[in-house]
Amino acid sequence: MAALAKVRALAAEAYQRLSRAERTADDELHDAEAAPKTSSRWLAAQAGLARRAGTAGRWRDALDAYVALNASGSFPEADIGLAEAIGKLQEQADKLVGDGHMTEARDFTLRLLEIAEAHLPGRADVLAGLHARAAFASLALSDEEAALRHLSRTMAESSTDGGSTDELAALEQRFLRSPADYWAHVDGLRELHRRCEPGSPELVGLDVLADRLSLSRLYRLAASDADKAVTFPIATPLALKVGREVLRKGSLSLRGDLTDLRARVEADTGIHIPGVRVIFDDSIGPGDYAILIDETPVAWGSLVPHGVFVLHEHAGGALPSGLPGRDPLSGRPGVWVIDPGERLADVPQREPVAFVLRHLEATVRRGLACFGSLDDVQAWLDRSRDTDPILARIALPDRSSRVLLSRVLQALASEGVPLTDRNAVLLAMQETPQGAGVFEVAAAVRLRLRARLPGNAPGTRRVVVPAPLEERLAAGLHGETGPTYWELPRDQSAALSQELRDLGEGSPDQAVALVVGASRLRPFVWRLLAPAPPFTSVLSEEELLGPDGRAAATTSGLAGHPSATAEQQGG
Repeated sequence: MAALAKVRALAAEAYQRLSRAERTADDELHDAEAAPKTSSRWLAAQAGLARRAGTAGRWRDALDAYVALNASGSFPEADIGLAEAIGKLQEQADKLVGDGHMTEARDFTLRLLEIAEAHLPGRADVLAGLHARAAFASLALSDEEAALRHLSRTMAESSTDGGSTDELAALEQRFLRSPADYWAHVDGLRELHRRCEPGSPELVGLDVLADRLSLSRLYRLAASDADKAVTFPIATPLALKVGREVLRKGSLSLRGDLTDLRARVEADTGIHIPGVRVIFDDSIGPGDYAILIDETPVAWGSLVPHGVFVLHEHAGGALPSGLPGRDPLSGRPGVWVIDPGERLADVPQREPVAFVLRHLEATVRRGLACFGSLDDVQAWLDRSRDTDPILARIALPDRSSRVLLSRVLQALASEGVPLTDRNAVLLAMQETPQGAGVFEVAAAVRLRLRARLPGNAPGTRRVVVPAPLEERLAAGLHGETGPTYWELPRDQSAALSQELRDLGEGSPDQAVALVVGASRLRPFVWRLLAPAPPFTSVLSEEELLGPDGRAAATTSGLAGHPSATAEQQGG
């Protein structure tokens, strides 16, 4: 019995020993936390807990341990570990930004910033990074006051060399997840710019940040962004649909010809023309073609695939019989010749491809307003090195001003006004009274660009609208105290439109400009005239240039102008 009792006692002891969990190093370290905080045992325990938490990726626990060590003042290396823990947790906050949780990211960053300011006052790099992240998150949340406060601290903590500003601009790009974020930052930076005192150091940083903002990453415009496995042609707004015989000749140089056409139009007008899709369509006639904007046919034609086009003025008396036509760009008459032979060997001739390209150019120039949308405004500003960035920020302080500018550009482009002088347009935007509409801003731009208006080009035949006709036109003006608009019954409008067209009739190859006295009436006269011959424009009296190239005070000054005619003088 005694032996059995002994065996039972040994078994119970073994069971208790096996059921008891082994103590870990963390258990021992936590026990050591109870030691006095001034003791070496407590310091060693905290350092061990911090290191083990960091190694395991538990950076919040590591942060708490390093904060305790740093607060003791007895562990000089604590600030190194604390900065590392804050950096790792900062990466977690950055991930929240990438996932779209901007509010949570800012709150997390502000907690880290509070700890860093209390325990790492000498670590400018850590503080600058946290302040910058808090500023950019505040911009995204439209909290301009907080953004300015944190950006000011960022500038104070950062060096002013180019490297730090480059890093700051690169960091800001992380907070741009969509075009809406981009515009929120643009508007926020411009608002901060207005709040800063002239000459303040913050202005330099704000200018750098504004200049470095880019939509390219959001739209993945770089060639390296494209996945070669899934790359395919995109649908551009402008397309040329052709029959199988249209490009029989000249197709090898078509790409270069299209590039030259786009560059020529942009150089003349200031409007960037997108790429042109060429679509071969067997469902249309072999000599047919159509020009499409946003998938809608806006112009079309037929040509003689095996012929050449010859202008009447070039052929002279040697012009053979053929299919009559007009040059689509100049409007001058000509003829399609099947077999020009030796009689026209030295006469300028246009192949079918060249004829189609001239029609395309004429259509693009008439439809320039289609390429001046809100998204195109920033591109229009950026495509010139002469654009004053400070003027752009002042003239375009917010999204509503950019919307207004896009509509002004469309109105000007539709009348063929060259928009190459971007600063003149911005100055007009800046100088017009607040609340001015499209017509008022466009009129101010036209005055600044007076010398470049189509109606002031050398050789233009000017026709003054007779006073009785202008009075009938002015009867349709409304909106003395609000937005200006024009309205008359349809039969009266049609009659007035025809009278205006009759005034502008003349030589098809000479530009014509109708002149009205009232500047408020001018844009509506142009609308009544459109779609007019390609060389008809409308000027107001104040837009006229005299013989010396300066502004003409009244239409009576036309009598001595080199381009004046008896018709003008009598008007």
